[in-house]
Amino acid sequence: MKRQYLMAVMTAVFLIMLVCSMTGCKKSPVIEQIIYDQNAKDVDRSAEALIKYAENNELPDISLPPAEKNPDTKKKDQEVKAPAKEGTQKNPAAAPQTQPNDTTAPTESGKTPEPTEPDSDTEGETPTGGPDTAGPSDDPDSREIIDSNGEKVALPEKVNSVVAAGDAAVIVQMLGGKGILRGTSQNIASSALGQSVFASQDIGEAKQLWSGNGSSPMSAANFNALLGMKPEAVVYISGGNSFSSAQLKTLKDNKIATVALPRLNTYDNILDAVKIAGGMIADRSAEPGGVNAKTLADEYERYSKNLLSSVQSKAGGRYTWNGIDFNNDSGINGVKKYSGQTTRNGKYTLFISGWDSGANFTLTGNGATLVQEAGVAVAPRGYSLSPLSYYMSVAGVLNNGARFTEKSNDYLAALPVNLNTNTPNITGSTLKMYSDKAENMLRVWGGDDTLDVGLGEPGKNFTSVVVDSAATKNRINASAVVWKSYGKNTVDNMTDYGFVANAGGSEMLIISYIRGDYDIYVNPCGVSSWSEGSPESVLEAMWTSWRIGGASSEAEVKTEVRNFYKKFYRYDLSDAQVNKILAGN
Repeated sequence: MKRQYLMAVMTAVFLIMLVCSMTGCKKSPVIEQIIYDQNAKDVDRSAEALIKYAENNELPDISLPPAEKNPDTKKKDQEVKAPAKEGTQKNPAAAPQTQPNDTTAPTESGKTPEPTEPDSDTEGETPTGGPDTAGPSDDPDSREIIDSNGEKVALPEKVNSVVAAGDAAVIVQMLGGKGILRGTSQNIASSALGQSVFASQDIGEAKQLWSGNGSSPMSAANFNALLGMKPEAVVYISGGNSFSSAQLKTLKDNKIATVALPRLNTYDNILDAVKIAGGMIADRSAEPGGVNAKTLADEYERYSKNLLSSVQSKAGGRYTWNGIDFNNDSGINGVKKYSGQTTRNGKYTLFISGWDSGANFTLTGNGATLVQEAGVAVAPRGYSLSPLSYYMSVAGVLNNGARFTEKSNDYLAALPVNLNTNTPNITGSTLKMYSDKAENMLRVWGGDDTLDVGLGEPGKNFTSVVVDSAATKNRINASAVVWKSYGKNTVDNMTDYGFVANAGGSEMLIISYIRGDYDIYVNPCGVSSWSEGSPESVLEAMWTSWRIGGASSEAEVKTEVRNFYKKFYRYDLSDAQVNKILAGN
C-alpha cells in the first residue's frame, strides 16, 4: 500500500509539472506593468524589448486597460485636464501657485469645482483651507487664460455670462454677441447709440450695477446683486477702480472668475485687451446671436494694422517728436524710439481734454493785474494717458502736448499767453503750468527747428485744436481774453502778436501764442470714447488724416466708420448716426 500511495503522489507531481511546462507559466500583463512602474530600473521598457518579449512568450498587447475601466486612472486624467486647486496641487512645477495681491486684484478664480460626492453640494462654498485656496476648477471641461496681471484665471469651456463696466463692457459686447453682458455701468446702460447698436444683442437686459462709467466701485447693494447673479466672469480694466480690493477678494472667494484687461492707454494695450477678452469668451457661435470671440479678436488686430498702415502711407510716415514712439506707456517702459519711417512735414494740433471751471488764472506785472479769467483749458501732458497722440502721429499730425514729457504723465493748464516776463498764478485748482516759462503748449516748432509758430499763424502748420466735447469748445469760444486773437501790436521797441495792458501806470505788451484764426474740432465719440482709449480709437487715425492731415476725405472717413460698426458691432449705421459720431459729444 505504501508503495502504491508513493507512486500515486509522484504521478500527481509529475502531471502538475507537465501542465506548467505546457502553459509556459506566463506572467500576467497587468502584474508585469505594475512591476515596471514600481521597479523601472529592472525592466527594459523600450519598444524593441517589448516586441522581443512578446515574440518569445507569445503574449498579446500588454498595454494597461482603458482609463474608463480604472477609476484611479480616470481621476489622474482629470487632474491633467484641469490643474489642481491652489494649495492642493500634486505637482507644483506643472501648476505653480500664485499669491493674491490685495492692492490690485485676486490672482486666480474660476468655475465652482464639481462635487466630489454625488450627494454633496459645494456651490458657493469656500474650499477647505480658507479663501486663499481658491483657484482653477477641477472640472475636466475647464480651461485657463492669462490676464493682463499675469495671473492664471480658470474658466468654463464657454463663457456665456459676464459683468463689466465702461469700455471693458464694450469689448465684451463686441466679442460675445447676444446675451453675454449681464451687468454693466450707467454710461453703457443709458447710451442711446449703444442701446441702438446692441439692441439685437440684448444689451438692454444688462443690469446697471455702476454709476457713471464705472470708474468707482459699485455700492454694497449692487455688489450683493452681482454675487446673486453668479456670472461666469467679471472683467475690469487693470489699474482702474471698478472694484475695491475687498470686492475683488469676495469675487474670488465666491469662485467668480475675475479677468483683468490692460489699461487702454496705448494701441498695443488695446490689441492685448481684445485678445485676452477673445480668449476668455472663446467660441459662442453656436449660441443664438453669439460669435466666435477668438476669431473676431484676430480679425480686429488685422483690421487695425491694415488701417494704420494705409493712413501712415498716405501721410508719408509718422510725425513724431525727437523720434519718440508714442505707442508706449512711458511711465512703465521709459521713452522708446521709433525706428520706422518718419516725416518732417507734418502738422500740429493740441488736444484739450476738458475745461476746469473752478480754476482762476491771473497774470500780474509791476504790481498790476494784467490778465484775469475764470476757467482754464486742460491738456494731457505726454502721450501715455491715452493712445490719441499715437494715432495722430500715424496720420502725420503731432499733438503738441505729447512733447511735454519731462515729468510723469498728467494734466497741465493750457494757457496761450506768454508767461515768461510776468507772474502767472492759478487758484481754485490743482492744475499746474509748465515749469519752463519759455515753453508753451500753444507754441510749436517751425520748419527751421525754432519755437516760432503759434496757433492760427498764417501760412504755418498749427491751425487747429481738438477738444473732448462741444461744452469745452463753447468755453473756449466764450473766453474774453486768453483765447482771443489780437494780431500784432507794438509797445516801445517790441512788436509781436498780443495785446496791450496797463502795468502799474505803463503800457506792457502781453504776448499771445494765438496768431490768427484757428479751428476747434470736437473729437469724435461713438459707443465708446475715441480719445480715451477703446476699440473704436483706431478710427482716430483716419479722422485725423481727414480733419487735420488733409490726406483723407470726409467720405472715406464716413465709409470707414460704417465698415467698423458693421464688422465688429454687426450694425448698419444710418447717415444721422454717422454724423453724430463724427460731431462728438
